[in-house]
Amino acid sequence: MRHMRDVALALAVSLAVAWAPVSAWAETSEQVREEAQAVQAELDELTSQIAEGEQRVSELQQQVEELADQSVELQGKLIEDRDRLAHIVASNYKRNSDARVLALILSSKSVDELISQVYYAQKVSDWQTECIEELEGDKQALEQQMKQIGEAKDQQQELLADLADKHDELDEKVAELVDKADRLQAEEEEAARKAAEEAARKAEEERKAREAREAAERARQEALAAAQAAGDVEVTQTQEGGSGWITCIASAYTIADNDPPGSTATASGIPLDESVPTVAMPMSMSPARFYGSRIEISYNGMSVIATVTDCGAMGGGSRGLDLTPAVFRAFGARSADEWGLRQVRYRFL
Repeated sequence: MRHMRDVALALAVSLAVAWAPVSAWAETSEQVREEAQAVQAELDELTSQIAEGEQRVSELQQQVEELADQSVELQGKLIEDRDRLAHIVASNYKRNSDARVLALILSSKSVDELISQVYYAQKVSDWQTECIEELEGDKQALEQQMKQIGEAKDQQQELLADLADKHDELDEKVAELVDKADRLQAEEEEAARKAAEEAARKAEEERKAREAREAAERARQEALAAAQAAGDVEVTQTQEGGSGWITCIASAYTIADNDPPGSTATASGIPLDESVPTVAMPMSMSPARFYGSRIEISYNGMSVIATVTDCGAMGGGSRGLDLTPAVFRAFGARSADEWGLRQVRYRFL
C-alpha cells in the first residue's frame, strides 16, 4: 500500500513538471532558454565580427603609419633635391655672366662643340627638375593613398561602433531572457511542488478513504457475525450498491430514557446530543470496537447517516440499533414512543 502511494506521488510530480504551465500558449523556461541561446549565438557571431573589424582597423593603422614614414622620407629627398637644384641654378646664374658666356664660346673649338656643351648643361638642369617633379608626384600619390586608407579606417571604426551598439543590445537581451527563464523556471518548480503536494494530498485522502472502506467492511462483517451469534435478531445480508446491509429491529431512546435518566453520558464518552444523529448498538456485539464508526440507516425509502457512540442491553440483543431523536425524527417519528420498534437496514460506511 505504501509502495503504491510512493509510485502515485512520483507520477504526480512528473506530470506536474510536464504540465506546470497552465495556459497552452504560455512560454516555458525551456523555450525562453532556447531563445536566449539563439540570441547568444548571434551575439557570439557579432563578437567575432567585432574582433575581425578591430584586426582590420589595426592593419589599416599600420598601413597609414608605413605610408606616413614613406611620405616623410620622400619629403626629405624632395627638400634635399630642391636645395641641390637651387644651388645649381644659382651657380649657373653666377657663371652665366658675359665673361662666362664669352669663355664658353672662346673655349669651344667649333660651333658643334659649343652647342653640345650648352645642350648637356641644359639636360642636367632638366634631369634635376624631373627628379623633383617625380618625387613630388610620389609624395602626392602617397598622401592620396594614405587619405584613402584613413577614410577606410574611419569607415571601419564607424562600423565597429555600430557593431558595438548592437553587441550591447544583444548582450542586454540575453541577460533579460536568462532572467526571464530563471523566473519562469522558479514558477514552474513552484507549480510542480504545489501539484506534487496536491497529488500527495489526494493520494493520502484516497488511502484514508480506502482504509475507511476496508475498516467499514470489517466492522460490517464483525457486526454481522456478532448479530448472527446473538441468535435472537433477524439478520439478512443483501447487496445494494455493492455494499452489504444488515436488517434488524431498531428501538429509540432520549436523554430522558438514558441510563441514568436525564444524563447525557454514553459508553464512548461522547455526550448524548439529541440534535446530533447517533445510535447505540447491543452490548452482545461488543460495540466498543465500533465507537466513532459511521453507518447509513435506511427506512421507508429514506437514509440517515449516524455515528455509533453508545451501547445498551437492548432486549438481550433482540434489537440491533437504538436510535437517538435526531435519527428517528428524520424518519418522521415525533417521539421514541411513537417510533416504537421498527425494522430498518444499516451498513457501515
